[in-house]
Amino acid sequence: MNPQTHNLISRPSRVRGMRGFTLVEIMVTMLLLSVIILGLVAMFNQTRRAFTSSLNQVDVLESGRAAGDMIARDLEQMTPSYAANITNFSVFTSFNYYSPQMTNFTDKWTNVIQELYFLTRNNQQWSALGYRLMASDESVGLGALYRYSANVQYNATNNTLNQLGSFSVPNPTNNFNRIIDGVTYFKVLAYAGNGWGTTYTNGALFRLTNNININYTVGPDSIMNIPGLDYTYNFYSNAIPAYVEVELGVLETRTLERFRSMGPGSAAAQNYLLNHGGQVHIFRQRIPIHSVDPAAFP
Repeated sequence: MNPQTHNLISRPSRVRGMRGFTLVEIMVTMLLLSVIILGLVAMFNQTRRAFTSSLNQVDVLESGRAAGDMIARDLEQMTPSYAANITNFSVFTSFNYYSPQMTNFTDKWTNVIQELYFLTRNNQQWSALGYRLMASDESVGLGALYRYSANVQYNATNNTLNQLGSFSVPNPTNNFNRIIDGVTYFKVLAYAGNGWGTTYTNGALFRLTNNININYTVGPDSIMNIPGLDYTYNFYSNAIPAYVEVELGVLETRTLERFRSMGPGSAAAQNYLLNHGGQVHIFRQRIPIHSVDPAAFP
């Protein structure tokens, strides 16, 4: 047989021995590659979400600590006026929010929003300082914390040192500066010189350390009229608290933006906020007051 003829005859057999992938094999390979790619995308997305969440928490922690430090520095400078008709320190509740999802009073979750006002002195210059929320949607108790500051002259005759009225007007426009947004909890507790807190028992007003003194009063302050839940404080003359404890709750930025995108007054937005309590960061600190007069706590 001619060698050339032999090569022509055997070539198809060699081609049949070198066949490619079948359609089933290609589909299985594509499926495996798709599963691997989806797993990598999911892992990348989870990593990105964790990184973004960490950034949001860092931002909230930094802003919350900065706001807390500012409040603490201001409170440390609190000074009594030694005038009977002058309010040295005042705290009152402006808004309480009770979760509509709870039916039993003992299980209700409450957002407390109080207003803080006090006097400070630098040499002969007196200043009235205060902190309060301007609620963007009072149906859920959420807003921005503002700082009030006004320089005043001491004159006990015409009571010009007392700026509480200018601080507590419903829609203030003057002497207010925005401090931090997304605040959903702001509570202030006053303590006497011995570290005791205030009490409210059987509907009776108790003074600090249970002493009857016209220089300071403590009473319930709750729009739901539930005794013992929150307090209002008014200190006059030589009386100011020895310690003040401040609690500040700040909502994470992304949660706040999502809440606002739903429309603050909508039921969906309220339910969204109720279901994201874990995104509220609480900052708490107790501040000693250096100018406290021991004679105010006999």
